[in-house]
Amino acid sequence: MAREIFVLYLVYNAVELEKDSFCMKSIAARMFPEAKINFIIVDNALDSGYVDKKSATCFLIGGDNRCSEFSGWDHGVSFIKQQFNLSDSTVVMFANDTIMTRSYTSGPSYLDVFDAPILAGRDVTQSAIGYVDDFPRLVKLNGIKYNSWIRSNIFCLPLSIVNVVSPLTVSFSMEQVFSSDINQFWSSSELISDNWKAYISSWLFGIESSAFPEYKLHWLKAGQLNEDNWEFFKKKALCILSEHYLSARLYKLEIPIINTNIFEKKNDRHIFPYYQQSNSKKTG
Repeated sequence: MAREIFVLYLVYNAVELEKDSFCMKSIAARMFPEAKINFIIVDNALDSGYVDKKSATCFLIGGDNRCSEFSGWDHGVSFIKQQFNLSDSTVVMFANDTIMTRSYTSGPSYLDVFDAPILAGRDVTQSAIGYVDDFPRLVKLNGIKYNSWIRSNIFCLPLSIVNVVSPLTVSFSMEQVFSSDINQFWSSSELISDNWKAYISSWLFGIESSAFPEYKLHWLKAGQLNEDNWEFFKKKALCILSEHYLSARLYKLEIPIINTNIFEKKNDRHIFPYYQQSNSKKTG
C-alpha cells in the first residue's frame, strides 16, 4: 500500500488553480485514502527555477516546456527527489489540465473510475495505473511491439518504476524521428514502424492511409502541415512518442497495468472520435 502520494499536476499559465487543485486532490484522496498527499503544480509558463512553497505539502514550481507536459513532469520528478525523502512505497500521480476540459464518449465520469475499488487487491507500489487506449494492429517503437498505451492526461507510477523509465521525455534524436523534408514529415528510420507513422499522421493531419485504413481518428487540432505549423506539429508528435514509448517500456519491463478503462470496447473505436473538448487549454 502506498504511504505517500506525489501529484505532479502540469499546467500552462495557470488560471483556475484552486478549482483544479481541489479536483486533483479529491481524486488522489479517494484512490489512496490512507496516504499522505503532496501536491506539486508544475507551471510550464514559469521559469524552471521558480518555486513557491504554498504549504508543507503543496508547491507551485516552474516547469520545462521543451516537450510540453513530459519535460515538465521530468522537471517535477527532479524537484521532488531534491526536496523530499522518498521511499519505495511512494507513488507518483502525473496529470495535466486537459482532464478538466475533455468529455470522453465512454462517459463524462470516466475520472470516477480512478477510485479505491479498482485498486483493491493490487500492489500499487509495483503497478502502473491508467486508462488504456489501443491501436487496431501491433506497432513498433525502438524494437518494442505493442498495440496499447496509457493515456497520459492522468496516470500513476510507483517511484521505483519512475526511476527506471526516466526521463519520461523521449530521447530519440530529431533525425531519427523527422525528415528534413516537410512533405515527408517522418524520418525513414526503422526506429518507428510505418503503421505507427500512418496512425499518428491520421491523428495530427487528418491524412488517412490506404495501406492502413483501419485507423481514421483525427485530433481536434488536426490540420494540414505547412511551414507555419511544422514546429508545432513536431513538438506534438514528440509528446505522443513520449506517451507511447513510456507504455512500450512498461510492457517490455513486464510491469502490471491497472487499467481504468472498464468501458465497452466498441468495434468502431479506431475510426470514430471518442472525445469532445471545450474551453481548450494550452497543454492539450
